[in-house]
Amino acid sequence: MRLSTQIVMGILIFASSFFFLIFAKNLPEFVVDFVILTVGETLSFAGLPAWITQLTGTENAGHYQGLYNIVISVGRAIGPLYGGYVIEHGNY
Repeated sequence: MRLSTQIVMGILIFASSFFFLIFAKNLPEFVVDFVILTVGETLSFAGLPAWITQLTGTENAGHYQGLYNIVISVGRAIGPLYGGYVIEHGNY
């Protein structure tokens, strides 16, 4: 399988887990949903640094992989903060 196809399929599986999460009402459904999320994340996000290197070439790969790591870190920092804000001011 081509790396780009693997990443796109992984992102689609990852995104579909959030759609299925809307309908999960009991523990087995949550477990299945998180297995789907983990499979999608493993397929897509593990290959992104290699894909960045393929797209940019070795001379610029470090710069763009650094930008990728910055974006991932900012998302991991802001995501829980935003999620807490939504739950506090809205509802689950």
